[in-house]
Amino acid sequence: MKTIKITLFFIVALLAFSACQEDQEFTSVDKNGAYIVGFEGAKTISHFEDKGAVVSKIPLKFLGGGDGQFLKEDLEVTIKVLADKSSATEGTEFSLETKKVTLKAGDDFALIPLTVNTGSLNLSVPSKVVLEISIEQGNNVVIGSNNNQIAITFVGCKANVEDFTYDNKMVGAKYDGSPLLIDYPGEAIVLHDGTPNLYRTESTYKWGVGSLSPAKYDGFIFEVICGEVFIKDQQLGGHWGNVVQSLDGDASTKAGEVDADGNITIEYKVVFDGKFYKVKSTYTKK
Repeated sequence: MKTIKITLFFIVALLAFSACQEDQEFTSVDKNGAYIVGFEGAKTISHFEDKGAVVSKIPLKFLGGGDGQFLKEDLEVTIKVLADKSSATEGTEFSLETKKVTLKAGDDFALIPLTVNTGSLNLSVPSKVVLEISIEQGNNVVIGSNNNQIAITFVGCKANVEDFTYDNKMVGAKYDGSPLLIDYPGEAIVLHDGTPNLYRTESTYKWGVGSLSPAKYDGFIFEVICGEVFIKDQQLGGHWGNVVQSLDGDASTKAGEVDADGNITIEYKVVFDGKFYKVKSTYTKK
């Protein structure tokens, strides 16, 4: 069997976002309201060789509500492939062996097994499958309005951004339009947590190395999928309440690209107190 390099990226498409402030806001739970379930967060799974059929597990989460406790009874959830929104073909790139999963009473998640046929994936063109969940009505459980679907993208392109350093020319604009220009020469971009194709910069907007202490780091995290850059919502420096996100707040919207010469352009914003900084960084490979 010939060896091929494959990366599978799971991207959750959540269609709405809320304005984030310096301090995280919390909404009180209506103890007489319905329990809420659905897809949450993002998950990336990587494979770099043809391993045949590989089972990946997609989490379905209990999101809260009700009396603040977990479900009192088992909940059966139906899963459907939305073929009209999917470019991957069931039975070729993937298989969904079961169309139902049970979220058990007292548990905060259930796992949906998805079999990925690694030998059938395109090495240069991403494909995706969109799953949708539904439940029977009348059991005081609802699916979150923005949590009923998940888009799972299969990618066979391995990036090598971490192999170089870059001159970063950053152009920022405050909410009132006043500009800020900063050069960060010799900036390194590293693998975040050692995850292939998931990267972390050394700076975010006006905050260079050491500026965000005691944050874990000063940069932001982005993902490269076949030359396109994506940014998922994240805390500034992995610590502060400010949120770094794509310009439109949608993690599935392209935030930039890696060109044929290995140079990177990324646009994003930093949200704080209902306002934001818009940023464009151009990383020129050295």
